[in-house]
Amino acid sequence: MTYRVTTLEDVPFSDIHACFAQAFFDYAVQSAVMSEVALQRRALKNNFLPQCSAGAWSGDQLVAISLTGVDEVGGEKRGYDICTGVVQAHRSKGLAGQLLATLLGGLKREGAQAFQLEVLQPNQAAIRAYEKGGFTVTRSLVSHAGQVGSASVSAAGFRVQPVELSDLVSLSTQLDFEPSYEQRDSALAYLADELILLGALADGTCVAALAFDPETNCLMRLVVHRDFRHRGVARALLGMLGRRLMHGTVVRAVNIDKRDDATRQLMLSCGLAETIWQYEMRLEL
Repeated sequence: MTYRVTTLEDVPFSDIHACFAQAFFDYAVQSAVMSEVALQRRALKNNFLPQCSAGAWSGDQLVAISLTGVDEVGGEKRGYDICTGVVQAHRSKGLAGQLLATLLGGLKREGAQAFQLEVLQPNQAAIRAYEKGGFTVTRSLVSHAGQVGSASVSAAGFRVQPVELSDLVSLSTQLDFEPSYEQRDSALAYLADELILLGALADGTCVAALAFDPETNCLMRLVVHRDFRHRGVARALLGMLGRRLMHGTVVRAVNIDKRDDATRQLMLSCGLAETIWQYEMRLEL
């Protein structure tokens, strides 16, 4: 069978979503239920560039896609794999490699210095394929999920209240590990009007904050100034978040760096169990 591989410029997003739904129906993480609006929202949050993305066609049918975002992170222009999927009947035909070759050409034209992605750790076949293509593992990421509870939790000396995105971003220097691409500052900025933003103030200064996306029930970021840690501030923020959410809401805390023992233990102590382990992988361009 002969395939035609192109960028996704001028391809209607409805066609992209239809291919996505078919390609991900049997994926370990149930992505296929994502609506077209939700997928488009995720794509735009990650600065989706059709000219740096690729699709494979069998006749006039789109049977494989690779959506790519491009943004500057830490002074470096990076490409990011938003999603790559192949419809089941067209797998094991080398399409993933053809998609990658096409989108890498777009990334180089765009001036990107690196391309990164996340892959489920049990998916050893994909990991080996990426390593063969020049990718290296940069770190392990773990996700948690559960109900945070709505009990009133106080932190002596702090006032917990809604804050602005600027208050959260001002604490970026206090992060011990770089947020994943999906939780970078510009992703938060794109979602700013939709996020629940809570902070803890000491003498009028925001010393801790979280961002929660109620559309996906995703905890996008939680950061506490180093001088104010181990005082119950993070737990107080999560307690206030729990009181803001509908009873039974499952909160997802995604892509926590494996080395971030403090945040991982906090999630476990608040009832959020480990769910997914991924590798972050990177290809230098």
